[in-house]
Amino acid sequence: MGQVLFLLFAGAAASLPPFPVTPVGVVRPLPLAGFGGEYVFQTLGDSYLTAAILAASSRATRFPGGTPADYFNFSVGWLNTPTGSGCGGCDALPPRPAPPAALAAHLAATHEAPVLVLNTLHASLDAELSGLAALSDAGVPIDHLELSNEMYDASRADVVRRFPDGSSYGQTAANWTAALRASYPGARVSWVATSGTWDTRTASWNAQVFDPALQPRPDAASLHLYPGLPTLNLSAPDNFPKLLANLFSHLKDFRSYTESTLPPALPFWVTEWGTWGCSSVEGTWLQGLWHAAFTLLLPTALPRVEVVLPYCSVCGDPVMPSFTTAQWGPVVPPNATTAPGSWLRTPSGQALALVFFAWASAAAGGGEAPSLVAVDFGASNPKLDPAVPSSVALVGTLAMGAPGRPSALIAANLGAEVAPLDVRDLPSFGCAPAGVLCAVSYSAPAGDVARQGLLVEDLLRTAAPVGAGSAQLPPFSLGVMYCSPSPGCFGYP
Repeated sequence: MGQVLFLLFAGAAASLPPFPVTPVGVVRPLPLAGFGGEYVFQTLGDSYLTAAILAASSRATRFPGGTPADYFNFSVGWLNTPTGSGCGGCDALPPRPAPPAALAAHLAATHEAPVLVLNTLHASLDAELSGLAALSDAGVPIDHLELSNEMYDASRADVVRRFPDGSSYGQTAANWTAALRASYPGARVSWVATSGTWDTRTASWNAQVFDPALQPRPDAASLHLYPGLPTLNLSAPDNFPKLLANLFSHLKDFRSYTESTLPPALPFWVTEWGTWGCSSVEGTWLQGLWHAAFTLLLPTALPRVEVVLPYCSVCGDPVMPSFTTAQWGPVVPPNATTAPGSWLRTPSGQALALVFFAWASAAAGGGEAPSLVAVDFGASNPKLDPAVPSSVALVGTLAMGAPGRPSALIAANLGAEVAPLDVRDLPSFGCAPAGVLCAVSYSAPAGDVARQGLLVEDLLRTAAPVGAGSAQLPPFSLGVMYCSPSPGCFGYP
């Protein structure tokens, strides 16, 4: 696979002054995070894909995924066919059954916690309880239950027939929640919410679904965040900051909408997110950096977020896949792969893996309350785009294995200059050379930031010693700083 290069960025010429790293804001619990699953597009028996997911430190997944979940039968582990037009071509998929025993074995191998998506659209409550019992008997944890996928979608006729409005879905959700808690008292149940308004149905959805008169109440609201990217000419480097600045606008809008339309203090599960628009960004390091920065900032931008699952680990959609075959692209094999190393990380997969690895190291640190807090890089932090006042070149969070015990500093440099980080004011981060900064960036020339079709082996992965409280973060890079003992950098490949 790609060779990891060991470079000392301290010797590189930096054109920016040192940036002091300071924790800011509220300390919040570490979210449960991982690669979202779309299990109709992958084979649970594929040991190479299982190994790739495990090495990327995914701690959670979503089963069986998005829209196909609304046509799925847990007991047999496959779609009830025919599904009709609502599933968007599901009937043409080659069968890849994921029965309870196979799912249990897959989760045990990947060490992922499942968010199970129930079928309120076409299945009865009794049928879903029977399916959950089969999963539980096989050893699948019944801890996180999501009541269907995007039931606000007015483009699906079967959805509108079943749930004419948010009130009808909310009443069903309340009834199912009562029964689910009776069978699985420790399980948490999430109801479908919207993250914005785009038609008359979504305009009233959150108010109707989360009506205080409905009892019992949900444990969380499920959100799908799909920021639209501006259409820009990415052959012009001047457009890179404009594209990256776009993520700050979306985070602000998502927070404003959810805070104003959902009950106070209700936790959020982001069970899908991905970008759309600007197809020229697909398969580039710029896309990976956008996705990583969004994931990095999401738990502190929306402090109620408890679950972070980007869409999707393997799928036919080029806007988000984290793993692909040796030929870049949304390649979905009809059956298990046959050659070792067939699954490689895309730029987005590599960037997300770096974040997940840092978060997992904090969760595994032995503390009782792993957490995150945002960090500030000082008043001289460069602006990305004057049109987006909140957009800055340096963003990051501090992962803590226990209160007051930093585990990893995760930082993204969205700018075109080397950024020197001064971490002397962070407890335990006045590292001697035993510390390490693990960074992923583009390879030369600079145009590679926007070159499509990259794989992990095309990216520059560097491990640089941390000096006496300082380190250099390369341009357009994502880095994780650990102090000794370091858990390592990148895993496989």
